[in-house]
Amino acid sequence: MRAALILMVAAGALASQTAPPEDIVLIPFQVTQKNAFVTDLQPDEIELRIDGAAQKLILFEGPRTQPRTIPTEIIFLFDCDRNTVANSGLAPRLFHQYLLDGRDHLRVSVYGFSGGLVRLAEPTRDEAVLRKAMDAGFFVHPLGTFLLDFIRQIAEDASSRGPAVRLLVALSSGVSDTADASQAAKRQRFDATVLAAQRAGMSVHPVVLRQPFGIQAETSSPVTVPGPAAGRGEIPRAAAAADMATQSALRSLGDFTNLASATGGQSQEVLAGTGFLPGLLKSLSKLVQDQYVAGFVPSRADPPKRRRVELVLKNKNRGRMAVGIRNLIY
Repeated sequence: MRAALILMVAAGALASQTAPPEDIVLIPFQVTQKNAFVTDLQPDEIELRIDGAAQKLILFEGPRTQPRTIPTEIIFLFDCDRNTVANSGLAPRLFHQYLLDGRDHLRVSVYGFSGGLVRLAEPTRDEAVLRKAMDAGFFVHPLGTFLLDFIRQIAEDASSRGPAVRLLVALSSGVSDTADASQAAKRQRFDATVLAAQRAGMSVHPVVLRQPFGIQAETSSPVTVPGPAAGRGEIPRAAAAADMATQSALRSLGDFTNLASATGGQSQEVLAGTGFLPGLLKSLSKLVQDQYVAGFVPSRADPPKRRRVELVLKNKNRGRMAVGIRNLIY
């Protein structure tokens, strides 16, 4: 009886935390058993470990066991090239149909990018605001793309809105204009983006837009120049340049998709122009509807260091923890 009372008091203390501290670290997770989600998990059934040592949780919220006080924000980042989003099934009412209806704690915000980053809608549930954002997004003209920088800017923007569980769904080919940057500069850009996402409580979910089969970018004919001596062959200069561009594009795509594993998100590929958006919203709905949120306040080091943060089930028979591990810097 005494043990049960202690557990009830502990759960009540976690649930009563309505104003979490600004420096709280939030970890959303799910628990599955066979083919179903576990929705009745209690706070005392999980343990937080940082570099293997048990730590204290100050917040625990779930689908059924604890009311949601932490807001959830789904951020959509659209490539605003008209060819990229044409025929995607884009309709503002779908945000309500698949995400917002029945989830009062959830908001949607919308950004677009091409030559620069544009915030089209702040976190909202208003269909008229979302419709205006979608209409505006089609008229941003493509100039250049610095995709990781845009994602970092969104994370920094989101951090100013206080603690929340955030999912950034970035729809892009994944190609970024960073070909002239050094490998060290590219790594610095990647690490800065991951750190900004962490501080915003934001997981990144890259959606790679593939062009339909048979649609290729136009390329010029190869250009050759004389070799060191007449008659000894020619160097296909344009072909070499095209190969370098391809390698740069692949590295850029790799950085984009690697943001998923680095921030606790999931990546996927869709075929552009095939009405993919309704299916994407359905998958996001499944992701957030049975989600728990655990929170803790970290002990920060100077300089910051990388730490392994892990949520584990004390009773393995309760199911399988999904997305319960993070490598965080603080």
